[in-house]
Amino acid sequence: MTDVAGRLVVERPAKGVTVLRIERPERRGALSPEILEALREAFAAAEDGCLVVTGTGEIFSAGYDLSGIGDPVDPDRAHAAIAPETVAALDALHACRVPVIAALNGPALGGGLELALGCDVRLGVPGAYLAAPAGKLGLVYSPGGLERILGGLPGSLPFELFVLGRRIEAERAHALGVVTEIVAPEELEATALAAAEEVLAQGPQAVQANARALRALRAGADDAVRAELAATRRAGMRSAEFAEGVAAFRGRRAPHWG
Repeated sequence: MTDVAGRLVVERPAKGVTVLRIERPERRGALSPEILEALREAFAAAEDGCLVVTGTGEIFSAGYDLSGIGDPVDPDRAHAAIAPETVAALDALHACRVPVIAALNGPALGGGLELALGCDVRLGVPGAYLAAPAGKLGLVYSPGGLERILGGLPGSLPFELFVLGRRIEAERAHALGVVTEIVAPEELEATALAAAEEVLAQGPQAVQANARALRALRAGADDAVRAELAATRRAGMRSAEFAEGVAAFRGRRAPHWG
């Protein structure tokens, strides 16, 4: 176990699996600049395997840490405290080379909501929920943040969050396909690790390429990105990994990815 700056704890419970745990219970998992930078570094450094992002106790993350914005609020300090590190961390998540699973041990609010929606798969415990308290704070949310949330939530759910100020319970999110599975709290971590093992059982190059393509297309890929994705697919068809996958399928055996 390694404690990274800002109380992001990095655990490696199995080969190829890295757990990123937001461990700041006294601030309800609030995302300080240090935690956001540690997340950025972890997302950028991942080259193979699978990442699991989770919180501590009964909350995933209460969102951005607003303790540094001054009293009375200083608008310039508020913008500086929230914007740069958040954008860098979420951009690194979008560009992460490996699949990322969110294990929602509790509510995900504001920046925690963006973090959860940026992951590829979400598991949640009963009682967890998604929320965006921007209106209750009188906060005009960033266009980039709203764009990320629009890409991760279907239909009118973003308007429920930001206009009606409602929260989306995990059970409803599961029914709508936003949360993959509802899991008992005592089983959440084991279920997340089992899901990571499912990732590892597949061709690593194909999984990484497919995850990247799904993220890019969900975000509205332009022609240049689509051409790049198509080139990646053509290269994959010529890869040793694809040849091994086909040979294993024909031979009715498990593939050996090397």
